Amino acid sequence: MKTNTKILCALLLAAFVLPLFISCADEAKTADIAQTTAPAQESQTSDSLPEVVYDGAEFTMLARAEDDYKDEFLVDEQVGDIIKDNVYHRNRGVEERFDIKFSPVLLKGHGPDYDNFIATVRGSISAGDDIYNLVGGYTYRLAADSVDGSFINWYKVPYINLDKPWWSDGFLDAAAVGNSSYIVTGDLSHMFLQYTFAVFFNKNLANDFSVPDLYGTVKSGDWTIDLMAEYMKLASADLNGDGKGDIGDRWGFVTDPSTRLDAFLYALEVPISAKDENGIPYIIGPTDKYQSVIEKLNTLMHDSGDTYIDADFMPNMLFAQNLALFSPMRLSEALTLRSMESDFGIIPYPKWDKAQKEYHTYYSDNCTCFVIPKTVSDLDFCGIIVEALAAESYRLVRPAVYEVALKTKYARDNESQDMIDIILDTMLFDFTNIYAFAFGDQQGPAHSLRMNVRAKSNDITSYFAKKEGIYSETLKKLIDAMTAN
Repeated sequence: MKTNTKILCALLLAAFVLPLFISCADEAKTADIAQTTAPAQESQTSDSLPEVVYDGAEFTMLARAEDDYKDEFLVDEQVGDIIKDNVYHRNRGVEERFDIKFSPVLLKGHGPDYDNFIATVRGSISAGDDIYNLVGGYTYRLAADSVDGSFINWYKVPYINLDKPWWSDGFLDAAAVGNSSYIVTGDLSHMFLQYTFAVFFNKNLANDFSVPDLYGTVKSGDWTIDLMAEYMKLASADLNGDGKGDIGDRWGFVTDPSTRLDAFLYALEVPISAKDENGIPYIIGPTDKYQSVIEKLNTLMHDSGDTYIDADFMPNMLFAQNLALFSPMRLSEALTLRSMESDFGIIPYPKWDKAQKEYHTYYSDNCTCFVIPKTVSDLDFCGIIVEALAAESYRLVRPAVYEVALKTKYARDNESQDMIDIILDTMLFDFTNIYAFAFGDQQGPAHSLRMNVRAKSNDITSYFAKKEGIYSETLKKLIDAMTAN
């Protein structure tokens, strides 16, 4: 996604005022929102779509019904929440502009409910039914299923301009094989930004243990994994005196053994795959850098005695109870800390060393990606409406998420707001991560770090060697499927 803070500031002004002109019927409710905004400013980014009307035609989208995802698409009225209200205005604006009826259909589709979700989609396609114009689902699973011949290549959808800033170019560059990708994401999924990973730190504990200004450390480029390890050591203590590391102690770092660990691959610049000159992916495999990273992380996570790893939600609880100095979380998880009495700050994951030029982060593959069923009969109609929804998400929803939720509602200080700019500007993606489930649940190369840290193993070379056959076979199948049409 082509993040530009100056553009976002301009969009923010438009995002809160443009909705005032969408419907006179909404005037009274919208006025409350407008009181805290500046005058409207025209967006400099046009969607370049034709001005056509569809005489009330229905545009149907299938989306997940779980709480975190349903509000990305289905908001029937203004409720006083700036994100939901702008989703509402986005939907109404596109409806009025093209004279359509936007009809999201919700079905549970996360975790164990995904199998029924995708079966519903495939069933409609197998029957030749033109039911869903668009499907938004669980990226971790849907990406792997998107290449099975059931969906349309986004590069071939008329009126979809994948160079526009409302589509994530980083995600697409990683997901595509040549000019083929059957999935996209971007501003149409506002959870995409909110599900970005960062490191949260307890400001009270940092002060207690004389940890220097972390914001200044980040800005100077000195925030490295070795420095984090030093600060972790300062905070950890056996508070209950039982000689065991447990939830009664204070920790330097608390985490789960899954996506929060995966993010270190990107933060520390350990590429798992790359693309050749034709855009065809290949697996890099273990490198000397990866070997150093796995050794460092196993030392920090296990040998140091400063880290608590737990698969449940214990890390968040420990952090909220002042029992951890650092905890990696998705940005949206700041809302779970609303009752936390101590102040907290938000900073990027650390760099490998000072020579690394940028900080990096990673998104959670729980977020929504999008596919178009091959049974869609009017692809022009579909492309126009999807592009319009994405463009309006960029103009209205993204500024609400970025400037209000992430930088005001979630962050407790101005410095954390600056850090969020750094975090969201430097996301990295990897082909084998996007299509991870195709390699087997948590068995792909993109999950090699988490699996070896869980096993307390530094033998990353043997891990890849044992899986070389299945990795090569799976990669070939993905490439063949994506270049077949």
